[in-house]
This record gives sequence, structure tokens and C-alpha cells, in this order.
Amino acid sequence: MSTLKVDTLVAADGSSAVTLTKQSAAKAWINLDGTGTISARDSFNNSSVTDNGTGDYRISINNSMSNSNYATPCSGGNTASGRYNIIAESDGKATGSADFFGFQTSTGGALDNDEVSTCFHGDLA
Repeated sequence: MSTLKVDTLVAADGSSAVTLTKQSAAKAWINLDGTGTISARDSFNNSSVTDNGTGDYRISINNSMSNSNYATPCSGGNTASGRYNIIAESDGKATGSADFFGFQTSTGGALDNDEVSTCFHGDLA
């Protein structure tokens, strides 16, 4: 058996980072503050976030997916409600963006979440 040990992995040009394209790694991810003026805390391959209303977010990515059948596991939480709430992908899914809707589990009502996290799994275009 061979063992490969490296500290840094770069693309063939020797200077840029290796790009994961067809592997099962997330092609995009984001952790955002979904209250007030929404903003990304940290992200990868994210071009923008849009506040569509209470608990309703659109996350757009830089490099589009090959189709709209990709997976987007997501979660959300709100300190005011003291628990994690459900963030569900809504009908607005395209190759370059997906819409998410947050609601409180106890009431079913729309809720802005202090933390919204999701990732995009599938093949890039």
C-alpha cells in the first residue's frame, strides 16, 4: 500500500488551489445571518444572498450546477426561540440559485433565523 503525505495541494499550474468538480464534495456552502440585513458569515462559491421576506432566502452561487436536481441539506436556528428550526428548500430551485424558507416548529409561522446553513451537492455545469 502507498501513502501520500502532503502539506499543500495545488493545481497543475503550481499556484492555484485544486478545484473539486465531479467529486462528491460540496460545490457551494454558506453560513449566513438571516436576521435584519442578511449577510454571509462565511461561504464558498457564493455570489449573493437575497432576503425575499420573513424567513425567505435566496442563495445564489458563482458556478452553476449542471441541473436543478442537486441536493441542498440545510438547517437554521434562532436564539429568540431557543432552538433550531426547520429550513426547507422552497420551489425556487434553479441551476444558479436555490430558495429556502425558515419557519418555527411550534407555530409553523415564518421566522427569520440567526443562523442559516446550507450546501449544494451535485455536479457543476
